[in-house]
Amino acid sequence: MYLDFDAEKHRYTLTDGITDEALPSVTQILSAEGFIISHNNNSDWHMEKGRFVHSMIELHLKGVLDEDTLDPFLRPSLEAFRQFQVATGFSVQGFETPLYYPHQYYMYAGTPDMWGTLNGVQTLVDVKSGGPAKWHVLQLAAYHELLRINGHEIKQAANLYLSNDGKYSLSKPLSARELRIFFQVFLCAVTTYKWKKENL
Repeated sequence: MYLDFDAEKHRYTLTDGITDEALPSVTQILSAEGFIISHNNNSDWHMEKGRFVHSMIELHLKGVLDEDTLDPFLRPSLEAFRQFQVATGFSVQGFETPLYYPHQYYMYAGTPDMWGTLNGVQTLVDVKSGGPAKWHVLQLAAYHELLRINGHEIKQAANLYLSNDGKYSLSKPLSARELRIFFQVFLCAVTTYKWKKENL
């Protein structure tokens, strides 16, 4: 079995080459179960900006970003990310890797932004182009578990917020113990999501 990810449609499919099974994403589950709530009419624009920022950072980490073609509205986010790298010395070990959780009933998929060493500790970092929200801890917990179950020993996780003025803020890292607690909440969301899909 292997996981196929359609980045354009943000669609995850588990396949053995003969049969395919669509898997819900972390964000899809949290949205469907009411954890992610938009309070403005620009949610689509903000989501699109988030995708652009993630793509830009991925290219930057690969060393292939052509800054001459970069849209001006993305430059503050790039500057903020660079400040984060310099200020913290964060050493990236992996990024933007689609993964899935193999439990038969709780199966879901997602793409952790990046992970590596922060102050000597293996850390998952999830990049945000907007402000803090309470559901972010559940998303972190779901991504942390994806990494853990796929062989990555991540000790903590944090959100990196990139602002429009070229500055950044890093949330207080959550320990593996805290993440396990929040993951139980996420599994409850998976349970209700699956039940509604099967029964309603």
